[in-house]
This record gives sequence, C-alpha cells and structure tokens, in this order.
Amino acid sequence: MATKSILVVDDDEAIRGLLAALLRREGFLPLEAKSGEEALSLFRPRAEGEQVALVILDIMLAGAEGEAVPDGFEILEALRRKRPELPIILLSARREDADKILGFGLGADAYVTNPFSPAELMARVRARLRRGAAAREAASIEAGPFRLDLAGCLLYKDGRALDLSARELGLMRLFLENPGRVFTKAQIYSQVWGGDFYEDNAVMVHISRLRDKVEADSGLPRHILTVRGLGYKFDPAEGKAP
Repeated sequence: MATKSILVVDDDEAIRGLLAALLRREGFLPLEAKSGEEALSLFRPRAEGEQVALVILDIMLAGAEGEAVPDGFEILEALRRKRPELPIILLSARREDADKILGFGLGADAYVTNPFSPAELMARVRARLRRGAAAREAASIEAGPFRLDLAGCLLYKDGRALDLSARELGLMRLFLENPGRVFTKAQIYSQVWGGDFYEDNAVMVHISRLRDKVEADSGLPRHILTVRGLGYKFDPAEGKAP
C-alpha cells in the first residue's frame, strides 16, 4: 500500500517540523509549505498513489513585510476548487467562533486550536482519511429522484446535475444513507463537520442553502423536512410538506 502524502501548510518552521515528525511517526509522508503560494505550487497532479491525501492548513499565514499574501481561508477555497473531496484540517491559535464558522462554511473538515494535543490531531487525521476511503468504496448512492456520484462529487436530481458545495454534498450523503431517520442539529454537525465545536446556526444556514438547490420550492420542502423540537429528516419521496 502506498504511503499517504499529507501537506502541512504553516509559516512557523517549528510547528511544521513538529507536525512533519508526528506524521512520519504515524507512517505518513509529510509535504511542507511555508506559504499559500508554495502550497498551491506543491498541489499539482502527482503519480497514482502519491496524490495528496489530506491537508493541515494554518489560517494565519505571513509573507514578507508589507507583502499582501493569501490567508488560510483563501487557500482553503482554492484547494476546495481543485479537489472538493480533499480532507482539510484548519490549525490556528485563534479561538474566535467567527473564524470557526467561516472555516467550516468554506469547507474545512475540522478546526484545531494551537496549542493542540498531538494525539488528538493524529486521531482527527486518521478519522478523516478513513471517511475518505469509505467514500471511495461505493460508486454512488441513490434514493428517490436523487443520485449522489461519490467519485465525481456530484448530486443528480432526475438526471440533472446540481451545483453543491463540499459541505452540502456531505449533508446529502448523510441524508441519502439514512432516509427517514431523524437527526438533531448536533448529530448532523458531528457527522458532517466532524469536529467537537458545534454551531447551531451553521447547520441551519447550510440546510437552508441545500433546500434552495434540491427542493422545487424551498419554502415548502418535500425532501429535507424539519421535525419540530428534534431536528431534520430526509424523505426521498415527494411527500407532503409538514
């Protein structure tokens, strides 16, 4: 089995070295970048089995004095455009909720604050890689008029492709795999975002955006239904709005 390459993007040499050492100890091949530009230059098509499997990204990237550089959020967006399915873990000394909400909204899979527990970070890395491997085992998931192409990261409704973000695709996968099951907002966040931090508004905002794309009338949803006092459930049939 090929060694998985993990890209570490951080302008702090000491932190990059620590992360690289941790990854090597876990059997991974670390790739290092000290800036967003360097990260994107490294993020190129590689030989089969050597493609970057996961990114650990610092959101506070510095450049030369007076130089305008992309911050970690901009790099996150750029990487998401290149590989929507790529697991990305944000690393930051900033603990503000606004930063976490923005990061998750742009498609981050986890947000880890520094100082961090090496064991916890490596556990998150392994968990995200397991989820990615499981996703590649199945070609697609179908329910009602919907088909989720896991390899191509595309959702189809009645044969028509819908333009979904990485987080919206994650929500649809959860719903398609569990039709009729009621999920609380906390359960949805845990399953799709994968982090300990929980933001009620983030789930509601993403559900609203998803409804705008998959429902014939988002004001009268037929598929993504609100279960009052509990959360949400998915009905693949064209049922009645509650």
